[in-house]
Amino acid sequence: MSASLTNHQPSSMAWQSRTQKAEADGIKDGWTDDVKGWFIGQEGHGVDEAAIAKDFTAHVQRLVLDATSNLSEVDAASVRTQAEILTKTILHDAFGFEAGASRAFTDAQFSFAVVKANALAAEAVLEARGAIKLDHTPPQLTVFQPKDGSLKLNLIQTAAPIENLVLRGGGGKGLAYGPTLTALDKSGALDQLDRVIGTSAGALTATVMAAGVSATAFEDFVNKTPTDTLKQTSDNFDKLYPTFSTSWVGYKAGNMINAVDKLTGEQVQTYLHKHWDQISQNPNIAEGERARLQQLMTTNMATDRSHQMVTFGDMALLHRIDPAVFKLLSVTAWVEKTGKPFEFTSDAAKPAFADCKDIPLAFAARASMAIPVYFSTVKLDINGKTVEFTDGGVGSNMPAHLVPGWDPDAADKGGSDINAGTLLMTFDDGGEANNRLHVKEETPWYGKAWNFVTNTAAAKFTGNPGYGDVQKQDQKNEHTAGPNTLSVKHGSLGTLSMSPAEITKEFANYASRGGAATYVLNRLDQADYKVFELKMVDGKLSQESIDQILGAMKQADRLALVEAGPPQRAEGETDISFAVRQTLYDYVEGQLHPEPQVQLSVLEPEVLESSSLMAPAEDALLVASVEDSTIVTLSGSEVEQLFLNGDSSAITLDFVESADSAAAGGDIYGFLNQHIVETEIVEGMAAHDVVNHAGAAIDLLGPDDLADGAGAMTALLHGHDHKSMTGFEE
Repeated sequence: MSASLTNHQPSSMAWQSRTQKAEADGIKDGWTDDVKGWFIGQEGHGVDEAAIAKDFTAHVQRLVLDATSNLSEVDAASVRTQAEILTKTILHDAFGFEAGASRAFTDAQFSFAVVKANALAAEAVLEARGAIKLDHTPPQLTVFQPKDGSLKLNLIQTAAPIENLVLRGGGGKGLAYGPTLTALDKSGALDQLDRVIGTSAGALTATVMAAGVSATAFEDFVNKTPTDTLKQTSDNFDKLYPTFSTSWVGYKAGNMINAVDKLTGEQVQTYLHKHWDQISQNPNIAEGERARLQQLMTTNMATDRSHQMVTFGDMALLHRIDPAVFKLLSVTAWVEKTGKPFEFTSDAAKPAFADCKDIPLAFAARASMAIPVYFSTVKLDINGKTVEFTDGGVGSNMPAHLVPGWDPDAADKGGSDINAGTLLMTFDDGGEANNRLHVKEETPWYGKAWNFVTNTAAAKFTGNPGYGDVQKQDQKNEHTAGPNTLSVKHGSLGTLSMSPAEITKEFANYASRGGAATYVLNRLDQADYKVFELKMVDGKLSQESIDQILGAMKQADRLALVEAGPPQRAEGETDISFAVRQTLYDYVEGQLHPEPQVQLSVLEPEVLESSSLMAPAEDALLVASVEDSTIVTLSGSEVEQLFLNGDSSAITLDFVESADSAAAGGDIYGFLNQHIVETEIVEGMAAHDVVNHAGAAIDLLGPDDLADGAGAMTALLHGHDHKSMTGFEE
């Protein structure tokens, strides 16, 4: 079943207290207008189970309502039932209520219980909603005529999949990335991810993700690793990484390098072992590249890592081999001497790739995570010269500009396909992210004065005199992305929270999980819309307009448009509006289901007797046309062009049930086998089976199979672009 597309904006926020103590923990969104009824006792530390249960149940019901507004009543009821079953369990899990009793909470305990309940509720509703399998919603095409007399079309289609991910820098706040990414990954939101970009803490996360480490594995690593140890350096570090050099000021953080090196190196090693048979036979991998992959496959974490670490050049090769696992990667750092940003990238199409292809990922990630004064600067060899790097956030904390085609002004231009496929992950910062996203107003004079003071101080601290402008651009990027900006909840974690207490990490974990689940719920019905001005030629939609509209539609939306069937005329719809919608439908339907250009058929014996089909001339094939029983002569080269032209033509081979036609089929088979170089014989296959064959080839049933009464021969035709051209007839 399918759901309709809307500009749906869920109204309910997280179920959270408005008490000052809770707000101190970053809990500001209200779940009720009056919380007095929750508390009992003179000091207000006791809470009433019944009062909280009532309000929490109402909150879950609002979540369900928002998540199911576009579902059928049956599906909505299914989600509602599952959520109701889990409500009591969540309350007990979060608040620890005993049956019929109340209990006292400290301020911290109460805040933690509320955040945990929020997260579990959002995840429960998301899981229940995700169990409902919906067909891809067809795009909505609406033709309208504004007052200026022009003719326009409004296209609403499902939101573009996330192909680019940009991770903001934030030091210790980056510990909250793990739960957020896990929630996104489980929902399928990252299934089509192709590129990951990050700065500082975002660079560490992006590096691990790009190397194929799963979100769950990364979160598990963060949870099990005492973060305080990452800023330290082990005694054997210099033996493992003899080429790595830093300044004397700040933590060297050698353990951070070792952790990233271990995660990425072992992930690549595991992948190569698992897929080596295919990789070793891949003709598109040069001998030198294969030798390098063998070296990575035998990596040893206990010996000198100088030539064993995964580099940006390695990542470019791995992305070429399996882009579904290995993503394009870009991380940023700031060059102290020149006062300019530097991009480390595995994208071979970028000029910056030539300067960093031999740089290990872990070194670049550490260079990007060089918070001034706290961490030491990093010295790396770039083209034979020593370059000193500091934190990438000095040049940009939200480097969306590194996404090829990113438009910071897209919001004022009606949108951008690149921007629509890009997700920015920022940090909540006690609600400041919400202001950056939704508040676009002039700063009062006193605010400007304060900004001048803080920006001047920041410029001196970072070494970037334009740091104020950098912050403005980062804010503009987040505002431009709009609903494609995810605000990561991180509790009380701050930039320098490098040694947080376990309870602080756990609080941030639940806050992050709840925020991510809520974001995914909001995104379920998110839609993109575009407006096109239509051009008509002789009363018909111009080819230019057709190309423009269909060029903006994703392939999945084209398929959904055709599967929904021909457009039905709406009540009161004008002739031209219906004609435009019908034209677009016909055009897409024609592209997806083209008419067969050629049909090869062997006719009944009496027809065969009047032809020379049984003994074709050299380098010629006589083909009978089904429509008029005429005989067409084609040369071998012409047949080859028909079968291997790479277009979407469908070609059918049709045989009647008779011994003579079977014999004739054998002749045709022999001819094709002679003239099509890459013919593959597939024996013993049913007439309507589709044979997957990667290459420019024809897969045919063997001639002996034609005599068994099946009465048909099935051909699967592949062009050089591997697009199938198939047709079946009995």
